[in-house]
Amino acid sequence: METPDPITEPEIAAADQAELDEDHDLAVDDAADEGQHRLWVRALVPLLQLRTQETDPSPRVQLALDQMVIAACERVGRICRSDLD
Repeated sequence: METPDPITEPEIAAADQAELDEDHDLAVDDAADEGQHRLWVRALVPLLQLRTQETDPSPRVQLALDQMVIAACERVGRICRSDLD
C-alpha cells in the first residue's frame, strides 16, 4: 500500500498516524497487563505455599487465612483465564 504524502493529503496521513498510535497504545497496554499479571502471580505463589494442614488456635486468624487463600486462588484463576483469550 502506498503511504500518503503528508503535504498533499494531510487528513489521510493524520488518520493513518492516529491508527498507528492507537495500535501502539493497545500493544503497550497488553504488555503492561501481562507484566502486572506476572507480578500478581509472583506475589501470590509464596502466600499459597505457606499454607499448612494445621489450623490456627484462634478461629478468627484461621478464618482470615482461609479467606486470603480463597482470594489468592480466585485471583490466579482470573489471571489464567485471561490468558486463554
